[in-house]
This record gives sequence, C-alpha cells and structure tokens, in this order.
Amino acid sequence: MWFSNLSIRSKLLWAFFLLVALAGVLGAVSLRQLMNVHLSSEEVNLRWLPAIAESGELAASLNRVRRVEARLSTALDRADLTQMQTLIQERLGNVSTHEKQFEEIAKDPQASALMQEYVRMRTAYDATRAKILEDMQRAIQYFETQGSRDQALLQEVRNYYAGPMDDSFALVEDQVSKLQSWSSEKANEANILVAKAYQRAIVQISVVLALAIAAAITLALSITRLITTPLQRAVSAMQAVSQGNLTERIAGAGQDEMGQMLKALESMRSKLEDVVYGVRSNAEGVAAASSQIAQGNNDLSIRTEQQASALEEIAASMEELGSTVHQNADHARTANQMAIATTQTATQGGQVMQQAVQTMQSILDGGREIEDIIGVIDNIAFQTNILALNAAVEAARAGEQGRGFAVVAHEVRNLAQRSAESSKEVKALVANNASRVNRGAELIEQAGKAMQEIVQSIRRVTDLVGEISAASTEQSAGVSQVGEAIVQMDQVTQRNAALVEESAAAAASLNQQAQELVSAVEVFKLAETRNHTALNSTNRPAMLPPHSNPPHARHTNFSAAMAASSPHATAPARSNHLASPRHSKDDENWESF
Repeated sequence: MWFSNLSIRSKLLWAFFLLVALAGVLGAVSLRQLMNVHLSSEEVNLRWLPAIAESGELAASLNRVRRVEARLSTALDRADLTQMQTLIQERLGNVSTHEKQFEEIAKDPQASALMQEYVRMRTAYDATRAKILEDMQRAIQYFETQGSRDQALLQEVRNYYAGPMDDSFALVEDQVSKLQSWSSEKANEANILVAKAYQRAIVQISVVLALAIAAAITLALSITRLITTPLQRAVSAMQAVSQGNLTERIAGAGQDEMGQMLKALESMRSKLEDVVYGVRSNAEGVAAASSQIAQGNNDLSIRTEQQASALEEIAASMEELGSTVHQNADHARTANQMAIATTQTATQGGQVMQQAVQTMQSILDGGREIEDIIGVIDNIAFQTNILALNAAVEAARAGEQGRGFAVVAHEVRNLAQRSAESSKEVKALVANNASRVNRGAELIEQAGKAMQEIVQSIRRVTDLVGEISAASTEQSAGVSQVGEAIVQMDQVTQRNAALVEESAAAAASLNQQAQELVSAVEVFKLAETRNHTALNSTNRPAMLPPHSNPPHARHTNFSAAMAASSPHATAPARSNHLASPRHSKDDENWESF
C-alpha cells in the first residue's frame, strides 16, 4: 500500500489534511443549514410577524375610527362636527398607513386577493360614513335655521349607524380578521419550515460529523497500527537482545521511518553478534596472556625485592661510613678550631710579653728618674744642712737674741740630715729595684722569643689540622653523595618494585576481567555455526608460561645481590606463543634490570 510507504511526517500531514477537509465539509454543511434556518427565521421575523402586527394595528385603527363615528349623532354644532371629521380623517390616515405597510409586507397573491376584497368592503363602509356625515350636515343646518334639532333625522342617523353602517363595518372587520388569520397561518407555516430546516440541519450535520469521526478513527487506527506494529517488533527484538538472544532476526518492511528503524536495528543486531563473537573468541586469549604477564611480573618482583634488599644493606654501610667520616671531619674541625684558638692565645701571650718588656723598660726609666730626683733631694738636704749650720753659727754670734733662731736652725739641720739619710735609703732601694727590673726585662725578652717560636709552631700545626679538616670535609661530602646516590637507587628500586607489584595486580585484574568478560559474553546466544566456532575457540587449551626457576634464597649481602642483578645472571626462560620479538626483548631488559 502506497500509504504505508510514506514517511511518518507525510502520513501525519495526510491525516491532518484529511481531517481539515472533513472539518471544512462539516463547516460548509453547517453553514449552509444555518443559512437556511436563518432565512426561514428571517421570513418569520421580518415578514409574517410584522404582517400580523400590521393587521392588528389596522383593526385597532378601524375600531378607533368606529368610536369617533359613534359620536357623530351627538354633534351640537358645525364646529363640533368639523372637529369630529378632522379626527376621523386623522385616524383614517393611520388606517391607510397600516394598509400600505401590510401590502408592502404581505406580497402574496392570496394576500392581494384578500386586500382587494378588503378595499371593496372598506369603500362600501366609507360610503356609509359619507351618508351619515351628509345627514349630520343637514341636521346641523336645520338646527342653525330652525333653532331646534330635527329628532327624526337624528333618529334616522342613529338607525343607519346601528344598521347598514354597522353591518358594513362588521364586513370590514371580518375581512381584517381574515387578514390576521392569513398572516398567522403564514407565520405558522414559516415556523414549521424553520423547524424542518433545523431538523434537516441537525440530521445533515450529524451525518457529516459521524462520517468525519469514522474517517478520523479509521485514519488514527491505521496510522497507529503502521507506527505501533514496527515499534512492538523493535521492543520485542530489544528485549530478546537484552536477554542475550542474538539469533532472532528483525524483519523490517516499508520505506518509512519505522521500516528504516527496524533495518537499522537488524544491522545493529548483526554487528553486535559479530562483536560478541569476536569478544568471545579473543577473551580466552586475553586471559592466557594476562596470566603469563602476571607470572613474569611475579618473577620480576622477586628479583627487584632482592636488589632492593642489597641496596638497603649498601645504604646502611655507606651510612655508617659516612657517619665515621663525618665524625672524623667534626674532630678535625674541632682540632682546627682549638689550634686556631691556641694560636690566638699564644699570639696574645707574645703581645703581653712585649707589653711586659715595654712596662719593665718604663719602670726602669722611672727608676732612673727617681734616682735623679733623689740626687736632687740629697743636694737640697746637703745645702739645707750647710744653711742650717751657717744659721747656727750666726745665732751663736747673736748670743741671747739668736738662741731661738739657733734652736730652729738645729731642727732644720736635723731634718736635713734625716732627709739625706732617707734619700740614701731610697736611692739604694731604687738601685736594687733597677737591677731586678733589668733582670726581669732580660727574662721577659727571652720568654717573648720562646713565645714567638711557640706561635710559629702552633701556626704550622694549625695549617696541618686545617688541611686535615678540609680533606675530611671533602671525604664526608663524597661519602654523602655516594650515600645519596645509593638511597636514590634504593628509592628507584622501591618504586620499580611498587610498579612491578602494580603491574602484577593490573595483570591479575586483567585476567579476572577477561574471565568476567568471557562469563559475560556467554550470556549471548549466537547462531549455531558461530556457537560451534566460539566453543572450539573457548575449548582451546591456554598456553601457560613455563615455571621459571625461583630463587632458592634471598641474597643477604651486597656481592650476592649484585650477582643476582648482574646482566650476566641467568634469566629464567619464557615461551609465549602470543608474544612478539619486541616483547621478548623487553622481557630481557626487565630481567637484566
């Protein structure tokens, strides 16, 4: 069917256009029937109801004329009669107006015949009114000429009003009633037509609406079936795939989006089947390769741990050697500092000796100055003694008058003698002290020379100790560098060991994931031929690596560790049918490491 090959967009557009067309037909029919109902209602409202109203107004106007005519016989004078005539003419004008309006509204042959009969009867009725007016004119003229009323004429007028004129008015009134009846009948007929038009509109609209609803339901069911059936197929196929069944093919027919989706799902199922087949075929190989990698990583981890142990021992030995060299350097540095301090002390001692020699020389110079001063004092005392002796002689010559002066001279002489004796004693002491100072200066000078020799010897010792300290410092720095290098090697080895352990863990995890992958893909159900091929691939024995000779014991000394990690050490042989030549070369590099 051409409709099923259309795209969903085209299907929906066609359905929308069809519904719009049905809605248009329904609207057109509804409008047409509403127009008919409107025209029928308009005929009732604008023609027959106004005709009924005009005929009623015509009857009412005639009755009003009739009431004025009833008072004609009571007119007292000409003015009263003229007023009544004027009022009658006005009301007759209203009657004529309603007659014309009725004729304009009720344009119908039957209405024209009724109006012609009405006009004939009204003409007769107008003739009776003219006769009464003529009689009343004669009665008023008689009253004006005779001064009394003509009772016989007035009675004749009354009789004529109640007789022929009333009969003529009755005929007119009956004809107006006929007009009213005819208008009512026409209005009823129009109402019946309106009701029929309404019923016809209801029926036609209901039929068109039912057809539109049936078409819409049919179209909706058709489009729903064209969309949901492929979707149900797709859901069923996806449920089968979710349960692992890849054997059910997805049949897709049609050129619309649903058909394209089913074809795409079939392509996806086929490719997923290929992927599952490839995964199932290669998962066991991945598991075997990961097992071999894990075994190799275990062997490499053992050798790395041995090398790390040897490097730890070397690092400990180098740490002890570095501690000893560092201690020697500290001792040499301390001896150098002590020698420098001794040199400084000896230098300060030499300087003190020089200052002592200078002080002795100053003391010796001061003693010499004291000797000079004492010599001057001795001369002064000798001269004072001579002066005192002269004074005593002069006092003796003076006799009694010079006795007091002689006593004073005697005292002065005694003082001069004691001063001379004291100066001699001081001079002797100064001379003795000067000889001792000279001896001390000589000894201090000798000590200064010895101190200079000691300072020079200490400086030579200080230079030697400084060279020893510098050499010890350089040796300590070298040992520290060697220790740091060994520590770095140990750290690198530890990191390598950690990496090897991580690699082993990763290989074990890869093996576990490969096994889980094998278990996971076993859920999928493949075609019989592919199942047979996958089973052959799964039942193929995995090539496990040959057991390498594990080390019998961990090396606990440096030479053994170096021998174990030497490039010439025998590496365990491995054979891997999956490994490439480059992979074998990498294994040799790891083993030599």
